[in-house]
Parts: sequence; C-alpha cells; structure tokens
Amino acid sequence: MKENKNAVSAESFNFNGLRNNEMVQKLLPFLGLFIVVTVFSIITKGQAISMSNISIILLQSCIYMVAVMGVTFTISQGNMDMSLGGAIVASCMAAGILGESSPWLVLPICIVVSIICELIVALIHIYLNIPTIIGSFIVMYLAKGIASTVMLNRSANIVLPNALKGLDHNYFYCTVAVVVIIVSYILSEYTKLGKINRAIGANQSAVEASGVPMNKYKLLAFGYSGFTLGIASFLMFIRSVGVTAKTGMGFETNAILILVIGGISLTGGSNVRVIKAVIGCLLFTFLDNALILVGVNSTEVGLIKGLIFLAAVAVGFDRKSMTYIV
Repeated sequence: MKENKNAVSAESFNFNGLRNNEMVQKLLPFLGLFIVVTVFSIITKGQAISMSNISIILLQSCIYMVAVMGVTFTISQGNMDMSLGGAIVASCMAAGILGESSPWLVLPICIVVSIICELIVALIHIYLNIPTIIGSFIVMYLAKGIASTVMLNRSANIVLPNALKGLDHNYFYCTVAVVVIIVSYILSEYTKLGKINRAIGANQSAVEASGVPMNKYKLLAFGYSGFTLGIASFLMFIRSVGVTAKTGMGFETNAILILVIGGISLTGGSNVRVIKAVIGCLLFTFLDNALILVGVNSTEVGLIKGLIFLAAVAVGFDRKSMTYIV
C-alpha cells in the first residue's frame, strides 16, 4: 500500500512539476517584456515609454508583426524558413515595376509573388525531400539575385506610386496589423490548419500514421505565410517609398529572433502561439529602440541581440524534438 501511495505521490509530483514548468514557459515572454520595459524606463528616465517613443515602437513592430503571423504557421510544423528577405525584395520589386502602370496592382502583386516564393520552398521540401531551411536558402538567394539583376538593368529607380503615399500613416499600419493578428489567431486556435500544424511539429510520424494529408497542410501553412509576408512587403514598400537591393536584408534573422524571444520553440509543436509572436515583436522593437536611446552603437546592438538570441534558445529550445526540424 505504501509503495502505491509513494508511486502516486511521485506521479503527482512529476505532473505538478511539468505543469509548473509549462506555466513558467508561458509567462516568461510577458515577464521578459515587463523587465525590459521597466529597466530601460528607469535608465532613460521615462523617455523609453514616452508617447512619442511608444508610437515609434508600434510603427516599427507592425511590419514584423504582420510577417511573423504567417511564420508561426510554418514554424509550428518545425519548418525553418529563411527566404523572407528574398521574398520581400522580389515582391516589392515586381509590385513597384507593375505599379508604374496601375498603383492598385501593388498590393496584389506583393501578395502573389510572396505566396509563390513560399510555395516554392514548400514544394522543394515536399517533392525533393529537402529540409525547408535548405530550400528556403535556395529561394532567398534566387529571389535576391533576380531582384538585384532586374534593378541593376533598369535606368529608373523603383519608387512607390504617388497614389499610395497617403497610406503612410501610423493608423494604417496598426489597423492592418490588428486585422492580420485577429485572423491569424482565429486560424491558429479554432481551425484544423492551426491544430494540425502544431501536431506535425509535436510528432510528425504520429500525424502521418493517422492518415492526415500532411503535404496539404504544409502547402497551406506556407501559402498563408506568403500571404502575410506579401502584406508586410506592401507595408514596407509604403514606409520606405522605394525598393533597393538591400530591401528586406536581415528580415529573416530578425523574424526568427522575434519568435525565439517570444518563447516559441524552433522545433514547433504545441507551444507555438500567435500571442507569443506578438509579445516577441514588442520586446524586439522596444529593446532595439531602447538600446539606441541609451547610446549603444549598431555594432554593440548586434552583439547584444546575439547574446539574447543565445540565451533565449538555451532556455526555450525543445531538445527532445530536434529530429523534427525538417
């Protein structure tokens, strides 16, 4: 009897420990945001949380928020996507050129080109049996190469059509971001797409054995990622008012850092949540902005980001699921 009681107690202890660990992981991004905001508010004597600075932070975070909403669907499967920067410059380039004849083509072209880039990554992965991280690097370099070649051979710069310049306003960026976040949350939490994506990341073999058409859901995830990335490209085009070969540079690494410091595991699975991506965006942009306010130069900012990335991965990386990074 005593052995049974001890067994039950040990089992209860393990269960409570697991539950407490999960609770800590859920609260960690919020705690991190609170600590960072508090510390830099004190250091900058309130300047970091002034209304003008908060407005800048929200503006800076909107583009990333829109883009990473779609990335949460691919990362939840355990699929790493490094093609984002290439897709952005290619979509902005194509939209800018075609937008010269009709400004209203800019948004659709941004979305279509981004979806095509993301679907190519998925197709390389599915039909050539290549990990998505490799396929996405291929697409990134191809997209950047094509965009750079086209822009070098043009006599005129690619600029935003005048008819769209009126959209360059905080209210527009924030409204688009809120709508995309709401749609992404609904898709993630209340549809098969979100639930099966997380199941694939948690245990791909089990999902495959259950008869779920995984390739279909992989294509849908990358298609949605392309859709939100296209909207983000449109917002970036409006904000920058033009396209250069450097457009979108480093975007993919920043997106991954946002997800990681938001508490999302790179192996995907059940811990991937839209709200974590939102918190990660706010934390990333606030930290980036606050470091500049206190006088940290760009080189040191990169070093600090690297250390934060290392710490976040060390704490949140799901080592048991490493075999599912595909």
